[in-house]
Amino acid sequence: MKYDFKGKSALVIGGSGSIGRAVCNRFAECGLGVTLTYFRNKPAAEELLGSLPSTGRPYRAFCLDLADRPGLRAALGAIVADMEEPCAAVFAAGHDIPQPFVAQISDEEWSDAVLMEVNAHFVFTQSMVPILRARGGGSLTTVTTTATVRYALRNVLSSAPKAAMEALSKAVAKEEGRYGIRSNCVAPGMLASGVGERILQRDFTPTAVESIRKSIPLARFATPQDVAESVVFLASENAAFVSGQTLAVDGGWQV
Repeated sequence: MKYDFKGKSALVIGGSGSIGRAVCNRFAECGLGVTLTYFRNKPAAEELLGSLPSTGRPYRAFCLDLADRPGLRAALGAIVADMEEPCAAVFAAGHDIPQPFVAQISDEEWSDAVLMEVNAHFVFTQSMVPILRARGGGSLTTVTTTATVRYALRNVLSSAPKAAMEALSKAVAKEEGRYGIRSNCVAPGMLASGVGERILQRDFTPTAVESIRKSIPLARFATPQDVAESVVFLASENAAFVSGQTLAVDGGWQV
């Protein structure tokens, strides 16, 4: 598919992760400049910058601590100010999430999940809205999880924060559409790469992993490329009349 973007650059929060990396690659292939953020994995971010196709657009990476709420807004403002005509922004940050039952969750684990996802996504959204308003519109896309619709056992530390993120995304779609801003979510199923792969290896037996795979109508796990294609579509002008939606990329698992 040939994508159309009315702008020169895109921002990807969490660009050094498996999904973020795939999104950065697709944006670069579409001719956009790419600004990505990372936290601990600077080598992965630098390697990614060096691997993106040469298009004449700038590629940049910035360290961003999503848990630093006091400094997050200022840091995001500085990052966006360094971009060339941003038209799209993607929140694809993720971290290793424990898989306890609700009764086993500590106050600290719950607070960390809310801080790293809900609060960070809120600051990201508030920071991007005036930027996109000023340029006459653009797109915000958030990577969530299909478990907000079909709950996965022991997944509440992921699904509950991401449900809040989806609600915020819909609020922005409702309120900011008059300014040309579209806001959507992409909800992956289980991935056998990145954080998803680590969770499968850490928390599930090989038999359980195979059972999960068989429960997916398409009989395989999602890939980062599967998710990236949907993210880039929703961010592009090809989806110019799509807003307030959550697109499941789960191989039919919700059915």
